[in-house]
Amino acid sequence: MMIVSPDKAIAILAGFIAAMSWLTYLLTARERHRLLRELFAQATAVAGFEPEVVLVVQPQRSADAELAARMQSAPRSWHIIVAGPSWLAQLKSSAWRRPVSGKESLPFGKGALKEGSYLAIRKGRRFELVYELVPYMERLGPPWPKVGGESPSAAADAAANRLLQ
Repeated sequence: MMIVSPDKAIAILAGFIAAMSWLTYLLTARERHRLLRELFAQATAVAGFEPEVVLVVQPQRSADAELAARMQSAPRSWHIIVAGPSWLAQLKSSAWRRPVSGKESLPFGKGALKEGSYLAIRKGRRFELVYELVPYMERLGPPWPKVGGESPSAAADAAANRLLQ
């Protein structure tokens, strides 16, 4: 039987814990990436164009009046998904005067995505998540480039017009 000194035992245990933490992080990151790819694929199918940003709103968790006030001026190239029944999405669509799709339930994937409202931004093959929505929108400034009726994408305008009819 081999006897290991306490210092070596602690180092071995610390190494094992670090390896397990890293493996857990990698698995969670892979699951988050898969969920976001699915979210963008569904948003593309519903919107009729490939959005650069998907804004996921969960009204039961974020009843922020400031956020709701900023929804009307959000760029048309952003696709908004409301977690809830389709009638809620139609209600929000008429209130915000922009296309909004509904999704009964959003997967959270064992901690891969947080509950609550967030902004998912596609940057090539990578995604950036923003959870502090109002400060992010304020940072973009009041004169957002190409907002409202003017969209950076003609496809976004055409799809928005079809959905709002």
